[in-house]
Amino acid sequence: MVQFGRGGAMHPDSERSLRAALFTSGEFQLTSSAWSDRERDWAEPKFLETEPDGRWMLRNLGERGLLERFSAVLWARPKAWSLDNQLSSADSALAEYNPKALLVTGPDFGHTDPQVVLPYGGNVDIDPASRRITVTY
Repeated sequence: MVQFGRGGAMHPDSERSLRAALFTSGEFQLTSSAWSDRERDWAEPKFLETEPDGRWMLRNLGERGLLERFSAVLWARPKAWSLDNQLSSADSALAEYNPKALLVTGPDFGHTDPQVVLPYGGNVDIDPASRRITVTY
């Protein structure tokens, strides 16, 4: 809802995503210049060691055997916390519970500004070669 109260106007990326989610169906390519793969190829993730700080969510998924089901994890850009600590925690959890999973960092969903709409129950396709994320509403 914060996107509707933003001073001036809604961010263009947020508006495009919202309009696509509400008024269209089918594929929609998410756009952002801020996405990162931590200086590595999306198809060949590498992992960093870190302390366990902040990795409770992925650890819990891993302990329940859920994390191994994912071929990729989208880790939204943190708005107010230390980016390096969060990314290191995600790297560490994936290294332990699903080392083959791809970690894509920085998409604008969750508590970000701008913010794009993800399709709950819909499909998200990640194309590492072209560095594209496509959702289906």
